[in-house]
Amino acid sequence: VARRLYGGNAIVGGGLPLAVGLALADKLAGRSHGTVCVVGEGAVAEGEFHESMNLAALWKLPVLFVCENNLYAMGTRIERALAQTDLHLRARDYGMIAEPVDGMNVLEVADAARHAVDAIHACLRRAGRPAAYLSTLCAAGALACAVRAWSISARGGFSLRIWPWIPMEAG
Repeated sequence: VARRLYGGNAIVGGGLPLAVGLALADKLAGRSHGTVCVVGEGAVAEGEFHESMNLAALWKLPVLFVCENNLYAMGTRIERALAQTDLHLRARDYGMIAEPVDGMNVLEVADAARHAVDAIHACLRRAGRPAAYLSTLCAAGALACAVRAWSISARGGFSLRIWPWIPMEAG
């Protein structure tokens, strides 16, 4: 907790409501922190995905949701499990800034991370929409988005905490 690393769990999508709770706690306490939650695409078919998206948007929480999309979730090809395979569109339905990102394109990852951090920063200043959502096409791209977002936030004077991997102490 002291290092702002909150671990992971074995429940598909289980980190989503926890990230929303952490962001709500920071908001209620008046802290200038954002929260980053990294999940796999299998989580978008779970109820907690929709509950978390809805609450993050409704309460205007500074959360960045990063989806690492390897196209196979728990072993089933995405087209066989989901009617809508453009995963970023699901987040847009909740009024979030949402972008698909090619996780194998380092320039696209860096650009998307910068836009996401700008969105979180605007949310912290109460000047923008709530949470942001990035859908990457590989796990390495998701991690790169999260790390890049953190490095940008550290220079911007606010901190991000990343669920589930990386301690996020800015400054």
